Amino acid sequence: MPHMENNPMANLHISLPESLKKFVKEEVAEGGYGTPSDYVRSLLRAAKEQKLRRQLDQALLASLETPAEEVTSEYLVELRREVREVISRKRPKSL
Repeated sequence: MPHMENNPMANLHISLPESLKKFVKEEVAEGGYGTPSDYVRSLLRAAKEQKLRRQLDQALLASLETPAEEVTSEYLVELRREVREVISRKRPKSL
């Protein structure tokens, strides 16, 4: 079942050489797509997802290059205090 966008559809006309037009029609017939538009939309969604994955990978790699905070005894004391504060807010109040 093809993925349906929740947005209204806009038209975009493209020109293809005959060989690519034939290829798209073959992919539609073999790949279970309803129309050439369904096929092209699936390609564009895949390209968009791949771009987002690359951007995420770049952000993750950049974060690895950022120096980590030094773990000192003062840092651990403050972290424990914050944890206790969060836990106390989540505990049900006794009547």
